[in-house]
Amino acid sequence: MNHRTTRRFTAKCMHPSSITHWRVRVDSRLQDPVAIGHEAHTRCSETRPNVLGYALAKRYFPPRKVAAGDMSNVLARGRDQFKRAQMQAPEPLLNAPIFIVGAPRSGTTLLRNMLNRHPVIAIGPETDFNHYVYSRRQSFGSLSESQNRQRLVDAYLATEHVRKMRVDLKALRDTLLREGTSYENFFASLLRFYAQSQGKKRWGEKTPRHAFMTETLCDWYVSGTVIHLVRDPRDVVASSLHLPGATNNVLGGAYLWLHCNLEARKAHDRPQYLLIRYEELVKQPEQELRRICAVLGVEYSPVMLLPNCDPASVLPWYRRAEEPVTTDRLGKWRDELTPDHVALVEWIVGPHMPSFGYEVVGRAPTNLAIFRGATFAAFDAVKRRITEFPAAWYYFTRSTNLVKEENARHRFRKRFVTSVN
Repeated sequence: MNHRTTRRFTAKCMHPSSITHWRVRVDSRLQDPVAIGHEAHTRCSETRPNVLGYALAKRYFPPRKVAAGDMSNVLARGRDQFKRAQMQAPEPLLNAPIFIVGAPRSGTTLLRNMLNRHPVIAIGPETDFNHYVYSRRQSFGSLSESQNRQRLVDAYLATEHVRKMRVDLKALRDTLLREGTSYENFFASLLRFYAQSQGKKRWGEKTPRHAFMTETLCDWYVSGTVIHLVRDPRDVVASSLHLPGATNNVLGGAYLWLHCNLEARKAHDRPQYLLIRYEELVKQPEQELRRICAVLGVEYSPVMLLPNCDPASVLPWYRRAEEPVTTDRLGKWRDELTPDHVALVEWIVGPHMPSFGYEVVGRAPTNLAIFRGATFAAFDAVKRRITEFPAAWYYFTRSTNLVKEENARHRFRKRFVTSVN
């Protein structure tokens, strides 16, 4: 194929009710299909309903120079991927998924409870889908094969993560066996089933550490929204220090905050990405919820701010997230962290704090403080690896015996809860 025959081709943009086509000229010197996707996206009169044209161009046409002889292969691959996405995309806007991610102890449970109270939104309990399912896709194999699909369904539905949903497991099993023909379809079918069991149309999920798969979620669900909730790292570390089962050393907590938030922010240029700061959410909850609802395409409901009681919440920090919104926890790090702790946190995350809207206020840590912090962090890491060894081994080997790993993790957490109490 020569330059003359590759100067023009049809770019497509998906609308919830129709497909719009238009032709865009390609610069024969660059042959960059990404430019075509961006041009297609800018021609859409409404950005949010037409994100598919942009997302497909960005995902399936990588930003690189394409030789004239390779253009036919690029276009063929793009057409195939578009057809695949087209089969998934024509769902109503109200069925577009919602995902809440962020570092642990950042207020994701609070936001989940707020959105879950909305009359049309159901945000299910944490599924840990990435940890228990998607990270083991090589072990379970392709879900297009019914034998692999059945093996995954039987293993995953036996876990407490699914039982906490309080749904009809037999009906859920039949649904997943029928619809879960890929990992993205499996996840969507699971969450959609939960929403239907709650009598709601909009479905979603909250697992903080799904921050590590925000780009994957954006690729899978082009009409969805990924809400990245970020909180002051010093408050996050202060909140985690005495939490059973959590990273209870300053350097470990600071690194976890940094890792989670940098991974989540990798999707910041995606149309599906929305950044929310915890401080603004608790200071002016109605204003922030109205902003979120506007992005989600639903009307704000006052019931989102009414406290409720979730019978599935047995841990005190989960029950606390069901209480009325308060600003009492803002800036608690000033009382709960020592100056050396603050210095260590800012030493790790300080260069990135301004980009998230936080100010570095402490001094640089002394060499002695760094030595002490690093020593305690190393000791804590070794202790955790030893005490949770069975569970860590199951995950390291990507075992498909999910129940055994989950039980090992529960025993690990129970030991911590008992030691604290």
